[in-house]
Amino acid sequence: MASIIHAQKVEDRPEHELVRLKTMPADTARIATLIDLAEAYEYMPYQKSRTDTIDMFLKEAQMLNAKFRVNKFRNRIDILAAQTAYDRNQGLDLKELFLPIVDRCRKSGDILGECLAWSQLAVNIVRGKEEMQFKLYCFEQALQLAKKLNDRERIFDIATNIADIHIWQGNFSLAEKELLQIINPDQKASYMSLLFAYYRLSLVYVKKGNYPHALDYALKTEQTMRLAADSSYAYDFYIRIAEIQKDLGNLSESLKWAKKAYVFVVNSHENPDIVIKAKSEVAERLLDLGKPGDALKFVLITPDEYKTFDPSSRLLYLSLVGDCYQQLKKYPLAEKNYLDMIALVRRQKDDFSAREIASGFQDIGSFYLNIHQQNIAKPYLLEALKYLKVSGKKNDLKRNYLMLFQADSAAGNYQSAVSYLQLSNQLKDSIFNTEKNKQIQELQVSFDTEQKNRDISELQAAARLQKLSLRNVEASRNWVVLGSCLLVVVAVLLYRNSLVAKRNNQLIQKKNQSLQRFLQEKEWLIKEVHHRVKNNLHTLICLLESQAKNLKDDALKAIETSQNRIFAMSLIHQKLYRSDDVKTINMAEYIPELIFNLERSFDLADRINFNIDIAPVFLNVAYAIPFGLIINEAVTNAIKYAFPAEDGTISVILYQYNNEVVLTIADNGIGMPRNFNEHTNQSLGIELMRGLSQDIDAEISFETHDGTRIIVTCLPRNNFDKEALIVTGSGTLATLIEH
Repeated sequence: MASIIHAQKVEDRPEHELVRLKTMPADTARIATLIDLAEAYEYMPYQKSRTDTIDMFLKEAQMLNAKFRVNKFRNRIDILAAQTAYDRNQGLDLKELFLPIVDRCRKSGDILGECLAWSQLAVNIVRGKEEMQFKLYCFEQALQLAKKLNDRERIFDIATNIADIHIWQGNFSLAEKELLQIINPDQKASYMSLLFAYYRLSLVYVKKGNYPHALDYALKTEQTMRLAADSSYAYDFYIRIAEIQKDLGNLSESLKWAKKAYVFVVNSHENPDIVIKAKSEVAERLLDLGKPGDALKFVLITPDEYKTFDPSSRLLYLSLVGDCYQQLKKYPLAEKNYLDMIALVRRQKDDFSAREIASGFQDIGSFYLNIHQQNIAKPYLLEALKYLKVSGKKNDLKRNYLMLFQADSAAGNYQSAVSYLQLSNQLKDSIFNTEKNKQIQELQVSFDTEQKNRDISELQAAARLQKLSLRNVEASRNWVVLGSCLLVVVAVLLYRNSLVAKRNNQLIQKKNQSLQRFLQEKEWLIKEVHHRVKNNLHTLICLLESQAKNLKDDALKAIETSQNRIFAMSLIHQKLYRSDDVKTINMAEYIPELIFNLERSFDLADRINFNIDIAPVFLNVAYAIPFGLIINEAVTNAIKYAFPAEDGTISVILYQYNNEVVLTIADNGIGMPRNFNEHTNQSLGIELMRGLSQDIDAEISFETHDGTRIIVTCLPRNNFDKEALIVTGSGTLATLIEH
């Protein structure tokens, strides 16, 4: 399975979301959490059980979204569903899975959804040259959309994937340039973006043969992984360092990193097939160090463990054990394992790739050559040759021809041996020439560029010399005199300007001090205004309370309702004058206190339970007051009318999703009347909530299944001019106070 490289914050990882999901009601916030969980599992390294877990989250999200019909969730759900379908059956047509989603996102204006669909389509393409061109096209489309979203981390993720394609295409210089741009300190990339850029840079330098640079970036990958606190891909990072250290000849250091990779997969409870691959890395390093006994002791497993392996892992295991016995010169045991390997290949040929089959036949052929049984070796090498011509890796094919040459030479078949040697040399020359031509092309481009720059510089220099030679020698004396005069004038002007600049700096410093003082006074005055407004509103509450002593029934209820409304506004100003931030309110602090006041004012005596889940969303006064008043109206109505005969629960949930703030107030009471119509209903509470929503350009909806649910969706903007609405007392807020 392939998935987009994705940087996850620690607080967004599955364990945190799973804990939160247990207490969440079946609303739109739950849909968002289910999608986030499905995506989090999708980005993890592949495990068989993972797809079932993703399906479980998606099915619940689809069921809830069918109920609430939120279009922005549908595309994300469909992308994840397409991906899990492809994980289960990789014979499906990727374009048919993802391009309809791309088209639907484009038509609906869902830029993020379209970006995700292009990226996920691209990341699943893993085949030949033409497919790679389409893969590159898909990522380029996604990159343009990510730039429109101004999503820096997504831009870095996609750019890293594009560099990966250029590495695959052999365009190492372009990939290097792209990756160096990501890790440039000016870009301020996150640890996760740096992590994968460093990892690919190490591969670029391995391909270019620059092993010191390769090791440097591989070690930076491991260091950054610890800083990012995400070890999901630690196995790959450790193995990269081990391989580079081996190529540098540091076999002991290579063994140390191979062991770290093995310990990681064991502690991560990876499946046995991954564990045997990690074991093979350690064993190969021990064999390189001439420690076949240690390698064999480390590799050997029980027959029951062997049964848990897939065919490829069994092939690897048998080959590895054979290599250990061969180095220990225990040839009968080595031969037994190699023959078991060949029997497995012949018995389950369809389970192996052509390269795996060729490797198995090469291994046993090499073994028989080493023990001087050339006649037995040759049939296996010829069998390997048949599959190597299919898999097409030139180095393996060259090695096989060379072993056939050795087998025929030892058997005295010199004519056949010479033909195999010629074929080996031809491939050697072909490989050398291919690599040489690439280097020559790169050097030629570099040379041509430098030559053009040099020619341009020479032409520019010649033009300047020509202009100078045309000047009159006599005029040069006049220029010298004039230059001297100008120098004197410039010196005088510079001295005068330095004095002026000094005076100006002193004035600027004084003005800055004054402005700082005025700013502090302004903030103090704003806090004082909020304090006085809060005191005045509190006085108004007290006056209403005094008036209420002489009133009964509807008049008394109206006074009490007005007190709660005024308290909702008063609490805002109290929070502001007590805070260092005089512009915004933390709704996670404000709403629970507002609910507590309502609970206390109605003297509920535990008859009604409150389920409050408020995210730390910060809103300015222009949005905080309408939200507070809507909550006040909705909760008051629920307390009064939702539970005439029994106890109940009122839920207040506020969260932020893609910059939108979503408020849900729900109860499990008797619900609205059957003939309720939110557009024609003339009740004061409904009118106020609708008017308050219009004031902040919010959408409000009323649902009546299993109680009453009010959903308010708003996209807050940094528009502090709206505060004039509150100060002047116009519009809905004025209407509210009058009633």
